[in-house]
Amino acid sequence: MQTAATANEHPDWLLKNCFMEVKVHKSGKKVGKSYKIYVDPSTGRRFYSKPEVFGFIKNVELKSSKSIPKNKASHSTSKVAVKANEHPEWLPKNWFMEVKAHKSGAKIGKYYKIYVDPSTGFRFHSKPEVFRFLNHAEQKSSKSKQKKRASCSTSKLGS
Repeated sequence: MQTAATANEHPDWLLKNCFMEVKVHKSGKKVGKSYKIYVDPSTGRRFYSKPEVFGFIKNVELKSSKSIPKNKASHSTSKVAVKANEHPEWLPKNWFMEVKAHKSGAKIGKYYKIYVDPSTGFRFHSKPEVFRFLNHAEQKSSKSKQKKRASCSTSKLGS
């Protein structure tokens, strides 16, 4: 079990602006066991392992070492960077976006977005998936409205 003193320690390998939290599992197989979370306060990103932190650092170093070619535009309209705390304008207002990091494999430390519909709990990994779902839901609701109108008009005719 971690003591309060070890929870306030700052590992040498951890970036200076980051901090470590020690938490205890509240349910499941590991109930009562402690675990560490490494947090970057500037982005709010949370890391659950040392390799995940190193993957993030490596990814940031690679991005910062690449120079922007002069023949390309400094920004792209097709891929707009979205910060973790922002809401994309195309996403419905009641939906939310999660930014998560790959925890293993070749993409460890790289981030991906998940778009969540809170009313259904459905999760989508891309903008096209969200639009397909919205179009399908819209078609279903318009068909049910047409059926209701048809049943209302036939009942009015019968009376």
